[in-house]
Amino acid sequence: MFFPWATEAADKFHVPRLVFHGKGYFALCSEYCIRVHKPHKRVGSSCEPFVIPDLPGNIVITQEQIADRGEESEMGKFMTEVTESEVKSSGVIVNSFYDLEPDYVDFYKSSEENVAYWSALCYKQRIQGEGWERKESKHR
Repeated sequence: MFFPWATEAADKFHVPRLVFHGKGYFALCSEYCIRVHKPHKRVGSSCEPFVIPDLPGNIVITQEQIADRGEESEMGKFMTEVTESEVKSSGVIVNSFYDLEPDYVDFYKSSEENVAYWSALCYKQRIQGEGWERKESKHR
């Protein structure tokens, strides 16, 4: 995940690059919705609660609960690179499974920034010839 240069290197040598996330779908979807909609920028104070837009479940948090890296900081710029390289990667392996958080798996599938993903426990991936063959979970 934290090697944005790896996507270009994998592409150059025609090797699939998969990103592993140790966190689950809920955290990934929450981060996505906050990054896209920036609801924390529209509240009056850091302790004022707000709903995360588009996220299933009507989740309410405060600005104090968000790890705001600051887009202009060195870390913020690096995380932007990481996110961009993840979108260009061959797929994402998430440390979760469908039965644990089905609403967030479905949301993750439908979000625009995802090229592809394979859940660590729901999907198996293997190279067959020149392409990828997906072994589907029963929870498609």
